[in-house]
Amino acid sequence: MSMYKVLIVDDSPIIREGICRMLNWESLGFRIAGTAESGSAALKFLETQPCDLILTDIRMPDMDGIELIRRVRERGLDAETIIISAYREFEYAKEAMQLGVNHYLIKPISIEILTETVLILRTELQEEEKRRHRESERAMLKLLVDSSGIPQNGMESTIPCNCPYYCLALLHLNTLQEQMERLFGAREDEETFEEIVMNFLSPQVDCFVTSLAENRIAILFLPKNDDVQQLRILMSKLTEHLELYADISVRAVLGEVVSGIRELSGTYQRIVAMMNHERFWKHGETMAMVTGASDAWKAIPALEMASLLNAVRTSKMDDVMQETGGLIDQLRMAHLPVSQLRMMLSEIMFKLTSVVMEINHDANRVLRPYDYHEQLYRISDADALFAYLRETMSKLCNSLNHAPEKNGQIHTSAVADYIREHYAENITAKSIAEKFYINPVYLGRLFARKQGVSLNKYVNNVRIENARLLLVETDMKVYAICSAVGYKSIKYFYQIFKEVTEMTPNEYRLLYGK
Repeated sequence: MSMYKVLIVDDSPIIREGICRMLNWESLGFRIAGTAESGSAALKFLETQPCDLILTDIRMPDMDGIELIRRVRERGLDAETIIISAYREFEYAKEAMQLGVNHYLIKPISIEILTETVLILRTELQEEEKRRHRESERAMLKLLVDSSGIPQNGMESTIPCNCPYYCLALLHLNTLQEQMERLFGAREDEETFEEIVMNFLSPQVDCFVTSLAENRIAILFLPKNDDVQQLRILMSKLTEHLELYADISVRAVLGEVVSGIRELSGTYQRIVAMMNHERFWKHGETMAMVTGASDAWKAIPALEMASLLNAVRTSKMDDVMQETGGLIDQLRMAHLPVSQLRMMLSEIMFKLTSVVMEINHDANRVLRPYDYHEQLYRISDADALFAYLRETMSKLCNSLNHAPEKNGQIHTSAVADYIREHYAENITAKSIAEKFYINPVYLGRLFARKQGVSLNKYVNNVRIENARLLLVETDMKVYAICSAVGYKSIKYFYQIFKEVTEMTPNEYRLLYGK
């Protein structure tokens, strides 16, 4: 592992030497590159020896620490910074925060606090390294989806040009402008969204992820075979994961599996056409597919399907049967072979299962009497397939009239009370849903509708509320408070704390502590 370089800046030689000796820097992944007695001396040092971390005092002759940080930023030097001061003056901390400094330590510095801060910064530096490593991948992927920029076979790339199969997907973020800025505006935030997607997909399939625009990202899958249904299921799980655990609402379109990298450009154009189609957005569908069938019927079934699923969500029999009839008419006009028609109806049944689970946790009870995979492959006639679809839709509507919300079985106030009692435990949307015997997707949507805030955000708010009390009323270390309120990751705790309070835990304690 390469060592990160540290520069220590303080006008007191005793303090400079003390900080050098205070920690076993190398065991933490750092080495002392040098020391400086003033801001101007530090700038001169950095001109020839760039450093990853700067620890600087505030008040120094010639040039103070704030001015040093400002000059470092102006010159584009990319370094993390820790401010060390003997003064509890919030104006200094406020000015430092405006310069992007999140760590303000008061002298005398304890070994525990300095170690904790350095470890947090080490994590941030490691993540920055990963981000830079992926820049070439993102640039290449942007070429892949640009019809004028498909790479030549000899072009160097971390994305192989000779894979047997490729499959492209597009995610569109559905969220408020301020959330969009949080996810895509700054580099760190953009990476946060990409990493959420990448961390979910990478254990299951080889893929690359990159942003394309202010509210869209692309996913390039490198599947082992041409089974698009496996990727379809994975993408459906991804959209659910983003909504439940990351509080991000998206719509997704999955392209067909292709055997050549140059075919991706055409796939991308078809995906964008479907994503931009007015009816796709109007009816609120969250997942669609571009298939390899003829252009005459390529988009119509998916768009009609969106209308049908929207009607199912309302559980209105007349609307459901009307939309079912419209979808059947479109499929008839496509003159599909029975084999392709079975695949299309299988897609409809798969989507129906997801929609039913949103409304009624006992979806298996609703669908099990009609094992649609077995039934579909027993039918060899198009008219019989259409009749089966009509029958299934009618039975589903009757079953959905007994959804839990209509019977008053779900009380979101009880869920809120449970969170406030168990926030310190490892609770998730899934575990809470299991506690109340309800589907997690349905619970998330119902909670947001009734409480005015998403389930995930409510849990974070409760945890941060208790963390603030502990910071003010106790002398507990920040890492101990992080664990006490239910967080496993100190970095994630810092991130959420700052989102809620607009300052770090140490700054909050400095301002409001006893």
